[in-house]
Amino acid sequence: MVALMSIQSVKHLYKSTVDHLTAKHDLATLARFDPLTGLANRLLVREEFQARMASCLIENQVAVHYLDLDGFKTINDQFGHPAGDRLLVQAAQRLTATIRSDDVVARLGGDEFLVIQPGVQHPDQAELLARRIIKQLSEPYSIEGTDMCISVSIGIALAPTNGLDLDRLMECADGALYHSKAKGKAQVNFCDGSNPDAQKQAAVTKTSGR
Repeated sequence: MVALMSIQSVKHLYKSTVDHLTAKHDLATLARFDPLTGLANRLLVREEFQARMASCLIENQVAVHYLDLDGFKTINDQFGHPAGDRLLVQAAQRLTATIRSDDVVARLGGDEFLVIQPGVQHPDQAELLARRIIKQLSEPYSIEGTDMCISVSIGIALAPTNGLDLDRLMECADGALYHSKAKGKAQVNFCDGSNPDAQKQAAVTKTSGR
């Protein structure tokens, strides 16, 4: 009986340990992924960026694409947030299908996404990916039998040309995104290396003057 109780105790301890480790793994996974789309979140994209920077900057550049969906607010206002969420999920699936296996796509929140593209030998490669993303995400979406149309504007920053720090690169790409928005829908623009706030102000001024 003592031996049987010992075996049961060992089994109980083993199960408790496995359950604990599984829970920790699940929590760690949840902490790194966007719950709606399943894409990487800010935490995971930072980790992935550092990994790619370490291996890709010897001969190549890393492109940081900052994406914002054009017309998404209208979809939310007209059809409601559940429809908007379904559209975000479909947009995330299209993004994932468009990028390479070495690229990283993340949802930053709302209708903003980020794509990390390593191994860029020339800026034209980054622009080519951006225009491919614009084309794919601008195709009509079918949500509960209703066709909905959006597009996407993109700003691009390049490492090491525009810096090595992810926050700096995101700010720079965000500033370039404002210029894309100022040009109209479905546009792509590169960071010019100036202060990101100055880029945004210039884009806002241009837009308000149109």
